[in-house]
Amino acid sequence: MEFVKSNYLSRRVIKSMLLCALLVLVCCMVPFIFSACGTPKADVSISQVAEEQKILVDFSNENNVKEVSIVVKHGDDEVSNTVINDAEQLAKKSAEVYAYYGRQNISVTLEYENGNRAKNTSEVLVSASEYNFAPLSGSLPVLLFTLSLFQENGLNDGDTVPTFVWLDRAGAWDWNNLPANVYPLPTATENEYTTPNVNRNLMYSKTNAYIRELAEINEDSKFNLYLNDYDTDQFFHLIVSTGLLERATCTYLSDGAFSYSEINNTFNVENATAKFEEMAQKYQITKEQVIDREYYSWDTGFEVNGNELRPYLLVIAHEEDNVNYIFPRLRAEHILIDDDTSSFVQNYILDTSNGTRVYGKGIIERDINGMLTAIQNDAKKVAELKNLYKFNDDMFAAAQEGDKKVMMLLGSYAFSEVDFVEYANLTKLLYGDEFVYYYKGHPNTPTNMYPEKAEQLEELGLIDIESTINAELILFYFPDIYMSGYSSSTFNSLQNEEMACIFWNSSKANALNQEGQHGDMFDYYVSRLSNDNNEYGALLTQSNHKYFLVEINDSLDANYAFAIYDGTAKEIKYYNSDKTEVV
Repeated sequence: MEFVKSNYLSRRVIKSMLLCALLVLVCCMVPFIFSACGTPKADVSISQVAEEQKILVDFSNENNVKEVSIVVKHGDDEVSNTVINDAEQLAKKSAEVYAYYGRQNISVTLEYENGNRAKNTSEVLVSASEYNFAPLSGSLPVLLFTLSLFQENGLNDGDTVPTFVWLDRAGAWDWNNLPANVYPLPTATENEYTTPNVNRNLMYSKTNAYIRELAEINEDSKFNLYLNDYDTDQFFHLIVSTGLLERATCTYLSDGAFSYSEINNTFNVENATAKFEEMAQKYQITKEQVIDREYYSWDTGFEVNGNELRPYLLVIAHEEDNVNYIFPRLRAEHILIDDDTSSFVQNYILDTSNGTRVYGKGIIERDINGMLTAIQNDAKKVAELKNLYKFNDDMFAAAQEGDKKVMMLLGSYAFSEVDFVEYANLTKLLYGDEFVYYYKGHPNTPTNMYPEKAEQLEELGLIDIESTINAELILFYFPDIYMSGYSSSTFNSLQNEEMACIFWNSSKANALNQEGQHGDMFDYYVSRLSNDNNEYGALLTQSNHKYFLVEINDSLDANYAFAIYDGTAKEIKYYNSDKTEVV
């Protein structure tokens, strides 16, 4: 029994040893097995082409290649997919393919004439030494930025710096006609950057992430940001929190009346200079907090939170050497600050005391009409600008074909146009058939997004103009347009008084008192009358009708003092100053 047991154990040891030897042999053979059965690594080199958004794939060390497949991906998104199987292209032994800036994963597959394949996968950091970014909201800032692309020595005048744009009012541009070296933000989908009124948080968050990525892959890159002054907080989000304060510039573009309102509401105090200095201290504390935490919040936890920051832009432009604040039509008289603090305006915004225009630190003025005039003799730039802004010479074709004048009715937000139907009908009644009537709504409410508005315009016989096109741009190309409508800064761009027709929803006295509206230019001022009006009540004979007071400009040679328009009956009656009807 002892002999049998010993023999049995010996056989078990021998089997174990043989099994171990077999496992070692298999392990040693695995690389050779997979090398023979798998895909070998292609002998190619992959690199960025200069500072361009291109990848160079060189396969000069490979022979008998009949097809090359190159796939470029950014994260999970496919950037480009190129297949080369043309003999002439293959003979070049290299190929350039599209890849935008950032971390690009490149997969190159070679297929040989004998049916074998080889593959190479690499990460390539595609970067530039400088970038322009313009994630812009609003209308006026977009116009200012767009015009800057076409100015002499402007952003796109022979400049090789790539410019990335995302507009929340996407309809302002034709994205198929971008100027050279101008691109939509590549990390946004086509649907995202072409959708009107896109989610601004999405726009800024994707811009933030992309800027961070580009900053990380090239520590020497510089960044130039262009922003709406309404979105002041983006300076902290896109520049300070990303650690780019020392290698970035930020240019804020005025949103128009909003800019003046913020300045007036903030600094029209007893001591504006002291207020400014207090805000400067708070800003510096906030900046240090953002640098330390590497983020900024609209909510709480900072010396100045996002909902308090907008009035600080004047302070930021003064405190930082790399921040500018651009105003169109900058006028000291629009800054309503008490006389005893007028030195504040002179020191920080605009000083005209010596007959010259001296701007405060960081303050820049850009005149829209001047920028348009600067390019009007350059046919190429004019054509490019028209194509970019969806602008065309057929806009007023109906008036041109009928040899009639153009009357543009300036609307407001599509959902809040007080008594629009009555005002439009009155305008057509007063100016008659010698005009063709067009409607231009507020840029924030394009007509195609409001079916009820489109139906209303059709019923009134009004031709809709793309709302997102700035009226200043329209007036530049068609300076002989007549205008009526609600209160708007667009009236500032009228070339002469003859073109200002009716000021809607405003008494004459109110229109003449409005800053910057050129109220004295209009022929008529029309305002709604209540049926129990003490002064004109006796003339309002139908209690269920809408009535409007029509006041006239003193310069008009009229045989009446005022008129009453019955908006319900679409009838107008004229009266002498003693309220007797003029027959």
